[in-house]
This record gives sequence, C-alpha cells and structure tokens, in this order.
Amino acid sequence: MHSLVIASAFILDLIFGDPPWFPHPVRFIGRMILLAEKGLRNVTRSPRSEKAAGVLLVLIIVTPVYFLTRLLISTASSLSITFGFLISAVTAYTTLATRGLADAARLVQSRLEDGDIVSARKELSMIVGRDTANLNEQEIARAVIETVAENASDGVVAPLFYLAIGGPALAMAYKAVNTLDSMVGYKNEKYVNFGWAAAKLDDVANYIPARITAVLISLAAVISRRLKQVLSPSPRSSPARGKGDSELRTQPALESLYRGNSELRTLNFELSSPWRVMLRDGRNHLSPNSGYPEAAMAGALGIRLGGPSAYAGKIAPKPSIGAGGRPPDKKDIANSVRLMYCSTLSAALGAVAVNFFLTKIVRVL
Repeated sequence: MHSLVIASAFILDLIFGDPPWFPHPVRFIGRMILLAEKGLRNVTRSPRSEKAAGVLLVLIIVTPVYFLTRLLISTASSLSITFGFLISAVTAYTTLATRGLADAARLVQSRLEDGDIVSARKELSMIVGRDTANLNEQEIARAVIETVAENASDGVVAPLFYLAIGGPALAMAYKAVNTLDSMVGYKNEKYVNFGWAAAKLDDVANYIPARITAVLISLAAVISRRLKQVLSPSPRSSPARGKGDSELRTQPALESLYRGNSELRTLNFELSSPWRVMLRDGRNHLSPNSGYPEAAMAGALGIRLGGPSAYAGKIAPKPSIGAGGRPPDKKDIANSVRLMYCSTLSAALGAVAVNFFLTKIVRVL
C-alpha cells in the first residue's frame, strides 16, 4: 500500500502545497528542538559536553518522531484500512515541499518582474539563511536558483527516497534530522560542538538523495533539449503556409504545451553541460551534498552559481559553481522551477516503483 501512499502524497503536495493554516509536523518538531536545546544547554560546561549533549538531542528528537509516526499509522490502520491509508498519505504529504518551493521561488521572481527589489529581498529572506538586504537582482536570482536546486533534494527527493525504503515513519524521521540541521547544524561558536551530531547525520542522510537529484536534474535538462529539437520545426521541412494550415493543426498536443511555455524555448541546453558541471563542480560547496544539485542546475541553465555570500553580517567565501557560465537573471528562476518539477516528478515515479518492488521482495522472503 506504500506505493499508493507515495503517489497520493505527491499529488496532494502538488495540489495544496504548504498552506499556513495546516498543522505541519515540522513546526511541532521545531518546538521540540527548542525545548530540548534549552534543557540540554543547562548541563553543558565544556566543548566535549556540548558535543555529547548534541548527540543526545538527535536521539531524543529523531527516535520519538519515528516511533510516534509508526504508532499513529498503526493505530489508524487498526481502526480502518481506509483511515490508515488516509493518515499515511497525509503524513507522507507533509514531508514533501514541491509546490511550496515552486511558489516561493515564483513569488520572488514576480517581485523582480514588477521592479520591486525591496519586496523581492523580503520574500527571499523567507527561504534562505543569507543576508538579503543589499542583494542586487542577479544576486537574488542566484540565491533563489541555488535554493530551488538544494531544496529539490532536501525537500522532495530525499523524503521520497525514505518513503520508498521505509514508509512515512522513516520519511518523518528524515524531516526531523533535516530540521535539526537547519536549527543547530551551524559551524559558528554557539553550535560548532552542540550541532555537530545533527550536521553529520544530515550529511549522511542526504548523501544518496543529493546525487540522485543531480542526476535527475541533468536528465530533465537533456530531455528538455531533445524536446526542443523535436518540437522546433526545421527550416528545411517547415511549410511556407500560414499557421492555420491543417498540417500545423494536426501536430501533437505536446507541441502546443511546449509553445505555451515560451520561456522554455530560451533554454540553451548542451547535452554534456549538466553532467560535466555536476562532476566538475559538485564538490565546490561547503556542504558535501548541496553542491551536486546546484552544479547540475548551473550546467543545465548555462549559468554561474556559488561565490561569496553574507551571513549574519559576515562574508562567507564560497567556491564558484558553473565557472564560465553567464550570471543568472530572473528568467532563470522560472526555468529552474520547471527543471525542479521534472526531476521531482521523476523521483516520485521512481519512489513508487522502488517501493512496489521492495514490497514484492519482502513478501516473497
């Protein structure tokens, strides 16, 4: 039944996104982390004790989240198979962020297109950790595209990966790990020891999903390029007749979809670029994982990402990703969102298939 749960969760996420009125479990996990950190801080007196307290924090957050999720689903299933399925699907849905990520990115782009850079900076600050007050249009576009690429992994592909191999409980445990990292996994003086365990566990949990995401973004770019070649009429075969001729009217519906997305026609995909940039620049990041999807996105769009960014008033040096590419602009935001949708849809289909076959194997054994 998990395969149907995964499919239902992905569809729910595409339809509803992350409505602010919905009691999202991640908010509850965040409150748990704040309370646990406050209590553990009272007993830390040295760097070593801080690191030990950080390990304990991970255990007292992730373990209950996993088992409470399993208990919730098993209790619901014992009352009714249908009720159990609904609870499983909704729980799985809360681990995904496809629609929310796309909406947030498009909102920033909309502000830029309106010429309202102040509002664009404000909206950007809601989805990134860097300082946004002094960013120009190119820097805002860069930050959004980096966030889309990174969160395609953290917010969609990784939860789908854990849904496929362990169901909603494991996916929710992953969200707990990811939330811990976002709250305490910093390398500043306050968290370098206390957040060490959370940061390391998040690195391990995202190792495979980040690389899967990079491959899927690269595949999406290649497929988009092929579609462009197929759907663009060659000068040699194009009829000299008007657009209303029957030959053009009988072309596949896919062409009309393609033509409706005019910005897609501006993508200049080179077959080797996403793969080449991913392999060359995937390690050009402070994170052992985030660089791979960002490099694939940079190669797919032919742009340059990375570079210095300001955090809490201090400039953090970052290597360049996609060296040789042009600076990103606001139109690239929409293109990155399209690639994100293509890659996460592929991930969802893959997760359904993997879970289906894993279930079959378990039954045979």
